[in-house]
Amino acid sequence: VLMFAPHDDGAWARLAQAQFGARDLAGLHHTLSDWPQAVPRTGAKYDEYRGDLARAEGRPAEAVAAWKKAVAQDRRPRIYLKIARLEQADAHWAEAALAWTRGMKEHETASALVNRAICYRHLHSWEAARADLRRAEAAAPENPIVRRESALFTRLEKFLAEIRDLDRQLLALPNDAETFGDR
Repeated sequence: VLMFAPHDDGAWARLAQAQFGARDLAGLHHTLSDWPQAVPRTGAKYDEYRGDLARAEGRPAEAVAAWKKAVAQDRRPRIYLKIARLEQADAHWAEAALAWTRGMKEHETASALVNRAICYRHLHSWEAARADLRRAEAAAPENPIVRRESALFTRLEKFLAEIRDLDRQLLALPNDAETFGDR
């Protein structure tokens, strides 16, 4: 297809998709280097595949930067979910929660709700975490991940009053190692 339409952004995107699907990372690398030279104005797919390649090669910061550039052009939920997974894996809880929210804009899944609840739990946003877990339980009550996280949160709820008190103390004295350790 590229022989007949070498300046078609969509043709380059389909080639990159096929190479990534086949795990031909060397070919994808070559395609990504030739693509901007052939197409004067690349679309969001170019940056998405740059991010996919960077993630596959173990460069998470580069992957997130490329995906953020892609969503700036085209706000596809799929790209937000890629960002969310990577930010959560790197323990960037606030960024991950925001990306999960944007990724679920059109369609909520139990898995995405549970992951956002995990982010909220790490951010000590207890009500938001509980609300997401309830929605996940309603959507997929038999899902093992939903059941596991719900059970964990239920055990944690016994200590929430004490944790909230420690959180308030940490706001007043953020460098207090003893209070931080207690929490």
